[in-house]
Amino acid sequence: MTPEQVDQQTDHEVDTEQWAALLLLLLIGKLRPVITDVQGVLDAATLGGSDRMGYRDRIGSLLADGYGEIMADARREFAELAAFEWEEQNRIMGLPDQPPPDSLAADVLGSPDQSGTLNDKISAALASAVALALLQLDAVILSGGGAADVASRWSGTVAGGGRDGEAQRLRRSIEGIVRAQTAHTVNRTRLRLADVYRPGAGGTTTPPTSGNVPPAVTVATPPVVLDRAIHVSVLDGRTSRICLARAGRVYVLPMKLIDVPPLHPSCRSRVWALKQGQAPPNIPTGAEWLRRQSPARQDEILGPTVGELFRSGDIELPDLIGPDLKPLTLDELRRRRRDQQ
Repeated sequence: MTPEQVDQQTDHEVDTEQWAALLLLLLIGKLRPVITDVQGVLDAATLGGSDRMGYRDRIGSLLADGYGEIMADARREFAELAAFEWEEQNRIMGLPDQPPPDSLAADVLGSPDQSGTLNDKISAALASAVALALLQLDAVILSGGGAADVASRWSGTVAGGGRDGEAQRLRRSIEGIVRAQTAHTVNRTRLRLADVYRPGAGGTTTPPTSGNVPPAVTVATPPVVLDRAIHVSVLDGRTSRICLARAGRVYVLPMKLIDVPPLHPSCRSRVWALKQGQAPPNIPTGAEWLRRQSPARQDEILGPTVGELFRSGDIELPDLIGPDLKPLTLDELRRRRRDQQ
């Protein structure tokens, strides 16, 4: 990639993060009155209501309606993001003005990442929210606790700044979904665009020259060929071990599903498609970035034991991740090292 393209792509990543933050504000705004209504139901149950099933049904209905609105808004916004991303990548990569396929939104929103489709993730968050709210209701009814007790369980305590309540966990689950789905939508759109410019796109079959020779394929090479993609991680103190290990890795297209970000909840990583014959951008790998940090900072990120192994050269960052992309525990890492010796 040219330095200008790298700068444009970097600026664009900032734009998508800001877009995700605005969408999060929109969805949390939808969630806030639902949380308040659920709190009201729990308070009513505490104040002497005896119709347990009625309260349970009311909580389930409130959360289902609220998440239904969130789902509709999220699908609409992510569909618009996919169309915008398609146009931006055409511009940044200097590609012909290729319009997005009509199926782009359905392809992107219907395809799964490591945690499933957008529908899967919203449905899981809804099921969790209902279960947690009903647990609070059951605890209140069984213990006879007061309204203040319910408020602290659902909305959080004053001492904890409200961060220790079940409602705050719901907000965090929505935040994780938005960040992961943003990465999924952006990266899937880029790879969908790369499919249009893959080697051999638009090939046609010519008749065989003899009865004993199979049909030959005449490949209609597109004007630009995108044949690789590079994993670009946001490198800071919040970067996961997975994305540290993958930063700067170049993949031949098409990529396997397990290699396409998001690789974990709240993943911020991106893939940048590369033109055929084009050198990858000069961005640091996770190991290069980590070696620039102080030993104390390395220990903060990796842990003291793994940090020391990294500094001594006894392990590399890819050693920290299992084949299922799950970080290895210290015991698993020791067993792997023994097996390799």
